[in-house]
Amino acid sequence: MNNKKFDIIMYTNAAGLGPECIAHAHRLPFIKGIAKAMQGIGNVLVVLRYRSFPQSWFGRKNKNDLSFSAIKRPKKIDQNLYIIRPSILGNLVLASYFHPLKMNIRRQIANQIKKALISLNMTAPRVAWMTHPYHYLYQGCGGESYIVYECYDDMTYNRATGKSIRRTKLLELKLARNAHLNFVTADTLYERLCAVNKNTRLISNGVMYELFSQCRTGSIDVAPQIKDLPRPVVGMMGTLQKGYDFKLITEIIKNRPIWSFVYVGDYAGNSKSDIARLMTYPQFHMFGWVPREELLKYLCGFDVAIAPFEISDWTKTINPLKICEYFAAGVPVVATGIDAIQRYEACLDVCHNRHDFINAIERVIKGESEDKIRKGISVSRNLSWDKITKDVINVLKTLVQDAQ
Repeated sequence: MNNKKFDIIMYTNAAGLGPECIAHAHRLPFIKGIAKAMQGIGNVLVVLRYRSFPQSWFGRKNKNDLSFSAIKRPKKIDQNLYIIRPSILGNLVLASYFHPLKMNIRRQIANQIKKALISLNMTAPRVAWMTHPYHYLYQGCGGESYIVYECYDDMTYNRATGKSIRRTKLLELKLARNAHLNFVTADTLYERLCAVNKNTRLISNGVMYELFSQCRTGSIDVAPQIKDLPRPVVGMMGTLQKGYDFKLITEIIKNRPIWSFVYVGDYAGNSKSDIARLMTYPQFHMFGWVPREELLKYLCGFDVAIAPFEISDWTKTINPLKICEYFAAGVPVVATGIDAIQRYEACLDVCHNRHDFINAIERVIKGESEDKIRKGISVSRNLSWDKITKDVINVLKTLVQDAQ
């Protein structure tokens, strides 16, 4: 008798779950948290972004490059967490416009998922967990009993043009309407999906609290790359892309030439020209992506962290992960007033123009933000990934039990 209550098939656009997958590294704590919360309940099979035959063959940098290879047999990542990376002949986006192509690709993916489920003995009722509107086309591939759509970002928005992608928006509405449950991370996304499906829940992004709180213990040495920079060190980390207010960043740098500005992380292709302009200032120091453990060494050297987002339709839909990481590390934060930031107003300085921003940073340097730092630490403690993912799985338990 199978005593598992349900299993999860999680579809993701990530190419992997390791350090090779920089663009989706922020998803790993959530996925591992879900698997941990599922222990004793069932397995989690993560279906990575598919690889088409031409891409999987010609996309390799060398014969040892596995990032473009299919993973047809489930690969164990943790106690009950497995991954596969399907290989297909064709292109899913193109196929979404042509029914015969779509059905052909669905069959290819479904056959590979079916073999993985059999090998893992995942015979309990299954939850198909979708994370992108195009996953609407995967419905039924895993023989699921329930569908969950997790909308953790506005996938319908083209950051290059600043406009919605009509086809993606239509697919998202179909997926959200069909889902038994939707999870969203921003108020604007909640309003949008709740209009088509009342069974929509607002959840917060989380933080690896135990890891980032180490910055407050004094046990971590500051990264030598920034240790001797002139103070104060104004820091940012994450992915620089359209949506950041590069004009504001430039104005602050120009007006405070003796301050050091440090950015640690990756950047999107649509922000190359903006990055190039920032790099012309000698006090702007950019470091590439580093593992979280190394990131702490840079974070310990920040006198203040900034989150200078533009106020736009897209930034209304985001919930920046880095804010709570700054809180957990005990680093004071100065940010623009996007919707997600406003909810933390008691824990940071919210600014609306260049003068406000500079004045707020100067107050932080003078040590006038201790109360906000304490409140930020308290908030981050209650937003650990373990707590958030346990709450999510409890909602799923209720969904499955009520259906049974």
